Amino acid sequence: MNYTIFKTGLGWVGVVGGEKGIKKIILPYPQPLMVERVIAQEFPEAKEGGCQLITVVKFLSNYFEGNNHPQEFLLDWSGYSDFLVQVWRITQSIPWGEVRSYKWIGNQLKRPHSFRAVGMALKKNPFPIIVPCHRVIRSDGSLGGFSGYRGSRLKQKLLEIEGIRFDEERKLNW
Repeated sequence: MNYTIFKTGLGWVGVVGGEKGIKKIILPYPQPLMVERVIAQEFPEAKEGGCQLITVVKFLSNYFEGNNHPQEFLLDWSGYSDFLVQVWRITQSIPWGEVRSYKWIGNQLKRPHSFRAVGMALKKNPFPIIVPCHRVIRSDGSLGGFSGYRGSRLKQKLLEIEGIRFDEERKLNW
């Protein structure tokens, strides 16, 4: 298992990969040491480096610069429940610059009242940006939660990178 940490306009980002694909993406923190701590805590056996991560680093760097270059990556889904994987796969279908609600995902699952479970599944998403959980908001247009450092402020910033605008109450008019 390998990892790399790199700087973006929003802070330091980490990527961990293994034989089966990407294991985790760590969204921006203000200091690289903070990313290293997350990696060391969750993947103590990971070693820095590894050329297999170059493509995902390039993709993420482009993303944080506001460039949309969709790409397929091998993601390591092992160890996650079928429900989590279903939620994440549906979330992957949300295009750049668009949002969907937690309820919409529940409807796609044919479980229309599962919006809270959907939110909890997205909170556990190990592949943010590639599985764009930031594109999932509440039905009333408000952001909802976000587990990245700086929480919903980061979520809003990611959506703004994609051209989505909010009113003064941080709500999307949709």
